[in-house]
Amino acid sequence: MRARRALAAACLALALGVPAAAAEGTRTPLGRVELVGPLQRVELGFPDGSGTTVAIPLASGEHRTLTLPLPSPSVAPDAQPRITVEGVGSARFAGWVGDDLTRLRQEWERLPPGLRLRPRPPALEDAPQRGPPLAALLVACAAFLLALRLRRRGLAALGVGLVGAAATYALGAPSQASGRELSVLEGDGTSEVWLAVHVGRERLVLEPADALRLETRPPRAVLDVLVDEGPHGLRWTLRARGATLDRLDLVSLEASVLTREGPNRLGALTQTWVRDGGGTWTRRGPWPAGATLPDALPGPGEPPGWMNPALPMGVGVLVARRSAASAEVEASGKAAERWVRVVGF
Repeated sequence: MRARRALAAACLALALGVPAAAAEGTRTPLGRVELVGPLQRVELGFPDGSGTTVAIPLASGEHRTLTLPLPSPSVAPDAQPRITVEGVGSARFAGWVGDDLTRLRQEWERLPPGLRLRPRPPALEDAPQRGPPLAALLVACAAFLLALRLRRRGLAALGVGLVGAAATYALGAPSQASGRELSVLEGDGTSEVWLAVHVGRERLVLEPADALRLETRPPRAVLDVLVDEGPHGLRWTLRARGATLDRLDLVSLEASVLTREGPNRLGALTQTWVRDGGGTWTRRGPWPAGATLPDALPGPGEPPGWMNPALPMGVGVLVARRSAASAEVEASGKAAERWVRVVGF
C-alpha cells in the first residue's frame, strides 16, 4: 500500500511539473521567480532549511524574471518556496521548469552505467592530515621554555602559556573550506560520452550553465544557494556546511583520445599510472600530448588511494594527473587539481 501511494505521488508530481529531486538526482532543480522592485534581496526557503537567496537589487518599477536553482527537498505537488522580500517590492514563484528535468534525465541516461555508478572523488579538504605543521610545534616549544623560565613569576608565566597556546592553535587548526576544487574527467574506454566531475568542499561557485546534476554528500545536506551578479553576469554560489558538493557534466570526446597504442590526444598528463587486466599497477611518469604511452618506471606503481576505490577488476585502468593548461577541463580558476580516470584502458 505504501509503495502504491509513493508511486502515485511521484506520478502526480511529474504530471504537475514539480521537480522530483530524489528521482532525478540533482539537488538544484530550476524554478522561475518574478521580481518587481524596489527590493534589495529575496529569500526563497524550504522546510529543511535549504533555500536560495537572490542578492540582486532592483529599482522602483524594475521587473525581472529569473530562472534559478532552488534546492527543494520534496517531490510533493505543493513543494513551493517560502518567500521573504527585503524592500517594498514583490516576488512571486512562477513554477518549476519541468522540461529541464526531462532533459537532465535524458542526458544522464546517455552515460554508460559504469560511469553513473563510479565512486565520486573526495574533496581536497577531506585529505587526511599528517599532523600539526612545523611552525605550530616550534611555537609550542618556545612558549613552553619561556613559561618554564618565568615559572617564579606566576602571572607572566601564565600569560606566556596562554599566548603560546593560542598561537599554536591558530597555526595548527585545520584550514576552512576555501572554495578549492578538484576536477576528474571520467571515461569508460569505449564510449564517446565522458563525465566531468567537479568537487568542492562546502562551497562551489558556478556561472549559470547546463550542469547535468548537482549532488551533495550527504545526499540531504542543507544546501544554500546565493545568486548575485558576477563578472560575466549572474553567478551561483552553492554552500553546504560540512558537506561535499559534486557538479556533474557531460563531455563529448572520442574514446580513442587515450589508448595504450595510440598517441595522447587529450592533453599533457604530468603523472600517469596504468593497471593491467590482472590488477598490477605500473607508474609511467609524464605523458606528453602527441606521444605514445611511456614505458613503466621502476619503484612503487600504485596511484593515490583515493583514485583507486574498488574499480572493476579484469580490465585495464588509466589514472593520470592533468596539466593545468588542459583545454577540455573547464577553467574555473579555482581547480587546484585536475585528473583523468579511464576504466577499460
